[in-house]
Amino acid sequence: MKEKPLKSKKINIKDSNEIPEKVDALNKILFEKPQICFIDIENKIKDNLMERGFNIQSGTLGKGVIVPNTNDYLDKGYKCRANYFFPENLHEFDIIVLDLKPKELIPYNATEHVKEYVEESSDYFFFSQSPETLFNPKPYGSYILGNEIAEITSHPLILIVFADEYITYSYKLAKQSYNGVEIVDKIKYNNYQMLHHFCPEILYPIENKTGKEFNVQKEFGSKFSEFLNKYIVEALYNVVFKNPQINNGLENYRPLIKNSHSETVSFLRTIKNHIVFVFPQIKDKNSFLCELFTNHLITLCPYMFPSYMEFKWLEETAYMLPNHKHLLELKETTKKEYEEKIGRLDKEIENNHEKYKCLHYLLTKTGNELVKSVKTFLEWLGFENVKIMDDENESPEEDLQIQINEGLLVIEITGIEGTSTDDKCSQIGKIRNRRQEERHNTDVFALYIVNHQRHQPPLRRENPPFKEHQIKDAVIDNRGLLTTWQLYNLYTSIRNGVISKDEARKALIKPGLIEFRPQNCISLGKPVDFLSKKKVIILDLHHKIETNDELIVKRKNEFSHKTKILEIRMNNERIESANCGTVGIQVDIDIKDSDELFLKDDSLSEQEFSEI
Repeated sequence: MKEKPLKSKKINIKDSNEIPEKVDALNKILFEKPQICFIDIENKIKDNLMERGFNIQSGTLGKGVIVPNTNDYLDKGYKCRANYFFPENLHEFDIIVLDLKPKELIPYNATEHVKEYVEESSDYFFFSQSPETLFNPKPYGSYILGNEIAEITSHPLILIVFADEYITYSYKLAKQSYNGVEIVDKIKYNNYQMLHHFCPEILYPIENKTGKEFNVQKEFGSKFSEFLNKYIVEALYNVVFKNPQINNGLENYRPLIKNSHSETVSFLRTIKNHIVFVFPQIKDKNSFLCELFTNHLITLCPYMFPSYMEFKWLEETAYMLPNHKHLLELKETTKKEYEEKIGRLDKEIENNHEKYKCLHYLLTKTGNELVKSVKTFLEWLGFENVKIMDDENESPEEDLQIQINEGLLVIEITGIEGTSTDDKCSQIGKIRNRRQEERHNTDVFALYIVNHQRHQPPLRRENPPFKEHQIKDAVIDNRGLLTTWQLYNLYTSIRNGVISKDEARKALIKPGLIEFRPQNCISLGKPVDFLSKKKVIILDLHHKIETNDELIVKRKNEFSHKTKILEIRMNNERIESANCGTVGIQVDIDIKDSDELFLKDDSLSEQEFSEI
């Protein structure tokens, strides 16, 4: 026996104030078939497809009702009736689209929860009591929708569901008669009841899980896979479904999208003449449904779109318009050339990543992988005979040894979560002392390299990560301190011509905090003001400059950019050189407030440079 829906009153399509239907104000032609019902889908999405000629009506599983139950009256309760709504002739519809994402809540209004007429001696309704303050009609609405769908047997049906969290809700069924109100039953429904008739093997068990990593399955066809890939970029799944065994008779079941743990979050199920699509929560449902209807469903089920397919024979070769065939061929050729070009670029990207992955490893790795990456970088820097001591010695102390003109450079390398302790910073000094004793010479240089706070983006790390006393101790003990972030930036500085490889190699054997600084340059200070989008800067000058002089930019403690003086102005007059005072100079790159400018001056002696 079919259960009688518990509703306050019968809602007719024409007089419903709950779900306004759009009148055809734009005089668009609405094709009779297919008949489509949007359930809990935004009106703007429906309007968009109606403007394209689709015949759409609205429905809802119901809205949550905020019930004013209080703990002060434990014996009190409120009548609640389901406020779902579906078109009266839903059994005649061809496509149903349903969104399970929670919608807005409405306050309790007693007049909406009474029947207009009670024709029997008893009245049945749901009863809400404290501590419940929210009546959720959706699971029951889903149950009623499932019953309606089960009656659609004489014609094909497409059911499209945007899945969300699985919810089970307990209802108290009450009866009011001349004896008063009594609870006669307690029943449970869930918001996936509408799928029970088609997918029981898939729905149970079902697990609530949230994520945004997706893997589109390609078995369904490349075009549909491309379509899904396009819209899952900002999608979210809130539930995962059981993967049924194929030998259970579910050959007509296909997972469409899985998460990173190979759990199904989207699937297709065909059963007799019904097709069920379940998708995760797509962010842009408007564009998604428009493309799904106009491109894919028409191709998949042309028999359901007779109005759209009526003149499809015009696309056959015999009826093509002049030039149409040539343009189609040109389109295919262009598409093929584009795909080939994209393929070549993807290969170049892959090769480029392989070539330069060492730079990313400097910022992310630890252990042997970090040591090998530093070795690769130092060899690119021009060092020869870089030895990984783990390969040379079963119980190595330092990680790398490099024979250099000045003697021997010993290096310890580590990747850590935080910053270095005093013992970690100073350990390489002890190793250096042992190597000096072994060589009977003091020509051993010590360097400590750290990839600190390695799980954070480098710009958010503490740079430099060494405490002031750690740097002073390193100077006294004649050992160097360096971060892999400095090495990463050094690559750009060298490629930009700011510093040479030879200058960088010499810097690595200096004590204290290592600084990769170009030789023969003098500081001009920081800008005091800007003009013209920060390419014209105002300086308080204390050193001679000339047009076409080369400038080095120090940004965030790194000498990273090189530019040239294009023009010099003083008192709004253009001049070729200046010695002192406030001047404006034009350069060819944007300068930041915190940048420090250095003048490249090859006339400076090595001694003068070291004293700057």
